[in-house]
Amino acid sequence: MWKRLIPDEDDIGKHACQDVVVGNRIYGGVSAASREADRQSRLIDAAVRLIGREGIHGLTVRKVVAEAGVSPRYLYDSFTDLGDLRTRAFDTAAESIADDALRSIGRAGPELDAQLGALIRTLVAFTEDQPDRARLLLVDSYGDPDLAERRLAMTATFAEGFAVYIAGHFPTAAADTVLLAARLIVGGTSEVCTARLLGDGHRSAEDLSAELTAAYLGVVDALVGDGTGEATRRGRALRRR
Repeated sequence: MWKRLIPDEDDIGKHACQDVVVGNRIYGGVSAASREADRQSRLIDAAVRLIGREGIHGLTVRKVVAEAGVSPRYLYDSFTDLGDLRTRAFDTAAESIADDALRSIGRAGPELDAQLGALIRTLVAFTEDQPDRARLLLVDSYGDPDLAERRLAMTATFAEGFAVYIAGHFPTAAADTVLLAARLIVGGTSEVCTARLLGDGHRSAEDLSAELTAAYLGVVDALVGDGTGEATRRGRALRRR
């Protein structure tokens, strides 16, 4: 954990529009903590862009500080080394997609097809809208042993999280079977998105999301369904839209 300086109330200067020093913490009206957070964010964003363009091994101190527009000393103020920066960049991207997914599922309503569709659309949209971050999570992470472990952990966490939603619709289903269904959904979507990042993007994001949602509703029906085939029927309805 890096140090964050929080200015005391007495340290706030009267001339915020000028570059003044007050208690060695406020400069030009911006606190040391804010400046440090801004540099960290710029370095993380720069690392993501560089890795997206040049791969894991294209990330060097010289390149990343130039991309971020900061002095090399600031990199080591915030990160132990490049490995630490890569890890923080991965975690930031993973937290971003997790937050997006939770918000989307939360707004989707109570039905499983709506919740599953929201998850799939969010994952596919992330690939489309933030390809550098998506590449870091799904493709370039394999080039670093620590990130490869994080990728596995991320996928497992997503699966465990969505298993909770599935279990809510099939409360009598065995927990391990529910988790298997969730793993198929999350793992399958990750691989489809990986292929899309690598150039296999013939379907529109909308069509792909609808087809995956329909297919996965069939998976849920087959593994944990109650025998009525309701999830599969909902999936077929989605494909006819």
